[in-house]
Amino acid sequence: ARARLESLIQQAVEHEIVTRARNLLMSLAWNCTALARPTASITLHLARSLPTAGVDKRGRIFLNADFCGALSSDELTFVLAHEILHVLFQHFGRQGDREHQRWNRATDRAINHTLQLMKLKATKCALFPLPGTPENASAEELYDLEPEDNGGGGESGPLPTAGCGVIDGDGA
Repeated sequence: ARARLESLIQQAVEHEIVTRARNLLMSLAWNCTALARPTASITLHLARSLPTAGVDKRGRIFLNADFCGALSSDELTFVLAHEILHVLFQHFGRQGDREHQRWNRATDRAINHTLQLMKLKATKCALFPLPGTPENASAEELYDLEPEDNGGGGESGPLPTAGCGVIDGDGA
């Protein structure tokens, strides 16, 4: 009985997160007309396998319920806008032969800089262009400046991994 109750509570929490995210998507589309069209085709899915959030090339946004449940509405709006911009900026088609994690960090930095200019409130995990990066650098330029992912990280510690971003392949 206890396990069933915990399962029902988890389902209710997950339903609330998806409903909240859908409402924030509608608000985002209403307040930012440039995002209205791509927002209309977005679908939301829960994915426990992701630490934060991600999007696939079909425009499906995947959300980790624990991560998203801990965010303020402003931060969740940032995450949703971030994922939409991966699709809008065609990051899947532009990746080419670039290493996926490094490309994802570069595109995250480009997107988050754009969202910062739009005055959206970033999450604590958001990556921004490295110091000394030219203003308005493209994702391709940021990729060239992005440290290679050698798994170590050296003196500064491990490189950040893909948190919010593109999902390799067709998604979860």
